[in-house]
Amino acid sequence: MTTIEVSTQLGNCEPFVRIEDATEMVRNSHGRPGAIVIAFDGVEFIGPELFDQIDDFWPSFLEGIDALRHAGAGRSRWVDQAIQVDYSSFEASSGETFVHMRLVIGGAPVEGREAYGELRSYCQAVGDAAILFFEKATLLEPSRFPPEVYYMDMIERWRAEDA
Repeated sequence: MTTIEVSTQLGNCEPFVRIEDATEMVRNSHGRPGAIVIAFDGVEFIGPELFDQIDDFWPSFLEGIDALRHAGAGRSRWVDQAIQVDYSSFEASSGETFVHMRLVIGGAPVEGREAYGELRSYCQAVGDAAILFFEKATLLEPSRFPPEVYYMDMIERWRAEDA
């Protein structure tokens, strides 16, 4: 079974700060920079160098996965950049549903930047990381990050569907 790790890192240059270790949400002229980092069996699929405005990026990312779950394909787009992750799902002979992901920059797939994983495990890892981000962001800056009920409900719906 593939180990899938998803985390949020804040910042736009080294050193990035893991959301778990953050004591503030730093804002620059473009928003709050940060990245969603995804690794499969320890191999990074997307890393912190692909940062964006994290407060807008997480909702966009979740919308792409929700489309995948309900239409069999979707895409998560970076807010202000020509970067996206394209998703498609397929059923294996075991009956499990898998997701194929590929990184696309400037409209072209990036060679060597694709990954496969079990859809349920991927959604669980993404959901856990998103909840951690929204809860921590709400704690650090409650006036900017009211509880994200819509996205929390979306993740809970995924979990109920996967139960």
